[in-house]
Amino acid sequence: MTASSSLSDNENKAVLRHMFTSDVTSLKKKKRRSSVGRPVTIMRDHPEARQEGGEEATTLVSRFNQLQEERVLTYRRLDDGHKAYLATRPQYDFTTYRHCVHDVTQAFSKVSEGVLEVEAALRSGGHTALADILEAIQECERRKLELTVHLQLARQMVEEVEEGGVIMGGGELERSKVRELRGQLGKVVEEINDLLTELRYEVHGEGEGD
Repeated sequence: MTASSSLSDNENKAVLRHMFTSDVTSLKKKKRRSSVGRPVTIMRDHPEARQEGGEEATTLVSRFNQLQEERVLTYRRLDDGHKAYLATRPQYDFTTYRHCVHDVTQAFSKVSEGVLEVEAALRSGGHTALADILEAIQECERRKLELTVHLQLARQMVEEVEEGGVIMGGGELERSKVRELRGQLGKVVEEINDLLTELRYEVHGEGEGD
């Protein structure tokens, strides 16, 4: 590995860590703010109130689904950007990649803010179960982002080791790390999908006034 590629690798790691910590720190701050002065849960005993509440919950969950779609697209942008970055080795087009990471960070932050607003609105409307599911999804998404960042770094290490023609160990340690992270990421994605299914069932039940 050349000195220039080593420097780029260090810069890459620093930027990715900054992206992750910025988004998670922003999410935690907004989470704390959304918990302050939260309205008391409203009890909806009247049938008409339950029906109105169900419609409100459906609208809010639809908004969440839109935000979740935006998050999926943002992950795709991050992945495409990282693949393009790796394709520029050994010199690495770090400037372009840094812009990509900045844009993606802003997008993740915007989505997280929107989801927290939906969660707070659900709680203030008495839809505690739905709000709890969204909170669980947010925590899974935080872990997913962290694992995605680590996986990207591990993938880069594998490619650089293979390109450097390392004989001893043959890069097996790096490839093993990639497999491990992919397994962990797959479990988190499965957990998110289970929660999304639970969310659909829950909002359907509230819409019927159960």
